[in-house]
Amino acid sequence: MIGTFSSADSALLLIDHQVGTMKLIKNIPLDMVKRNTLASPKQLRF
Repeated sequence: MIGTFSSADSALLLIDHQVGTMKLIKNIPLDMVKRNTLASPKQLRF
């Protein structure tokens, strides 16, 4: 890949999970997954 990503040619896709999906995650503590999921949209700049 040449160059870097920019807001002009990038997109962030957020997918709504189904009930119980987060309980399937075993390699990361659930509280960390929740914090990271909630923090991700806050990092966006338009």
